[in-house]
Amino acid sequence: MNLTQRIASWNPDDVLSSNGLDGNTPLLILGIILMVASIIILGMFVYYLYQFKQRKAKVKIKNPIMIYIVIAILAVVLILGIIGVVLFTQSHAIFYDQLKPDTNYGADTAVIALIVVYVFGYIGLFGVMVFIWFGLNKFAISFTDDEIMFLGEKIEYAKITKIVQDNTKNAVYINFAQGKRSYRRQKFSLNSSIGAWVVKHADLSGHPVEIGDEDEYFKTLIRAK
Repeated sequence: MNLTQRIASWNPDDVLSSNGLDGNTPLLILGIILMVASIIILGMFVYYLYQFKQRKAKVKIKNPIMIYIVIAILAVVLILGIIGVVLFTQSHAIFYDQLKPDTNYGADTAVIALIVVYVFGYIGLFGVMVFIWFGLNKFAISFTDDEIMFLGEKIEYAKITKIVQDNTKNAVYINFAQGKRSYRRQKFSLNSSIGAWVVKHADLSGHPVEIGDEDEYFKTLIRAK
């Protein structure tokens, strides 16, 4: 039976036992997944922060607000996972209705409480994953002797083709080669502190900022492949 079938087979009318909600093992699995996933992501995030901090750089900048948001959300997700596991394993002690021992009221309440906890937990988990994915280059950035370093990513100066400030888009772009015939670019808003910082220190990479049309320049890179 796959997970979808198991979820569909949840029975909120199960009688609470001293060991928790009999027959609703997927509810326990969901709590464990929340705990493990949040610990792994938080561990990797802290590791990359530590690695960034330890690396010597000419100049560096961090966005503490974004960093604290990620750590806070992952901590909340971990706590929700722990709460879910506790509610599952201790459901008899927490939800059993001593006044109505022959009813399933306690089981109904336990399952509803677990579902609410997991809904918030998984929204937080997927939300922070999207936040990290799209904001990876904006948590921290530094110019070292030979590369631009982000959290878990770097751009060697030798692979940078041009740094373009496109005023029509109000952004600065770092264009660079990836592999032998592929090109990528990192975008930073000129209204952000990191974007203004990149413009100020771009000369350290040996590639001073050039004013121009980013899309046109990037198209020339693609056509030249």
